[in-house]
Amino acid sequence: MLFPYIAVIVFVGLIAFGFVFFRNVLALRQPKDAEPIPATILQRIAFWGLMAGLLLVAAAAWMVISIGAEVIYDNDDLRLQFTGIVMLGLALFAALSAWTGIALKRRAKLDERDIAVLAQAPMVQGALMLLTLAAWEIGLQETFRGTPGIPVTYIHLMFWSCLAANMLALPIGILIGYRKG
Repeated sequence: MLFPYIAVIVFVGLIAFGFVFFRNVLALRQPKDAEPIPATILQRIAFWGLMAGLLLVAAAAWMVISIGAEVIYDNDDLRLQFTGIVMLGLALFAALSAWTGIALKRRAKLDERDIAVLAQAPMVQGALMLLTLAAWEIGLQETFRGTPGIPVTYIHLMFWSCLAANMLALPIGILIGYRKG
């Protein structure tokens, strides 16, 4: 089965991309004599939300890779643990969305940069979800070539990974927007 190897390679690639991306985001590339621009509240929420989301995705991915998708799906305790990790991610995303709304309402006014970033950030969501689906399609096709079907557990994992990609893409889009901006 090639799927675990493909999953590990994709995961390591995403971690490497994330490391390089965050190193560049955190290193403000301004002239040496310029005063650094402090991060906005939206930037800080996006950064910490992305870090927490990556931690939960890493925990879920580690569980699937180390134990096996079929074992988790067949064992009620393991399936509940995995679902708990995923539900914690959903709760975190909901809390961060609410926190963002409250923080932005307290400011009472967004500047043009904030509005532009918020308008462009959702574009990353569709792209990342399509990349996730493409990775699943290729991985499942290569893993189960010549078999009569795909186990149902992979369909569940496909859904959860697309949802995780959607949740991680918004903070990534916000951070990219501020980086460009």
